[in-house]
Amino acid sequence: MKICVLVKQVPNEDAVIKIAPDGNGITEDNLTFCTNEPDTYALEEALQMKEKYTESEVVVCTLGKNSASQILKEALAKGADRAILINDDTKYNDALSAAKVIANVLSKE
Repeated sequence: MKICVLVKQVPNEDAVIKIAPDGNGITEDNLTFCTNEPDTYALEEALQMKEKYTESEVVVCTLGKNSASQILKEALAKGADRAILINDDTKYNDALSAAKVIANVLSKE
C-alpha cells in the first residue's frame, strides 16, 4: 500500500507576520518555517499504518519553493520512505488550482 501524506510549510506560530508591500502575500524576511501541525499528525498516523501493513510505503509531498525541502527532510528523518517537492513559485489563489497541480504529479506515482 502506498500512503501519501501532503505537508505544508507554514511560518512558526510565534512569527510576526507582515503583509508584503504589494499586498499580495507576506514578507518572508526573518521568518522561520515549520511543518503545519495537523500535517505532522497525519505523517505520524501514516507511519503507524506502515508498521501495521508491512508492504506499505509512506511518501510525503509538498507544493512550494525550494525552501520547503526542509520539511520534507524532517519527514524523511521521522521515517517516511520518499519525498516529493513540487517546485512551483506560483502563488495559488485558490485551493482547486493547487489541488490540480498536486493531483497531476501524484497520478504518475
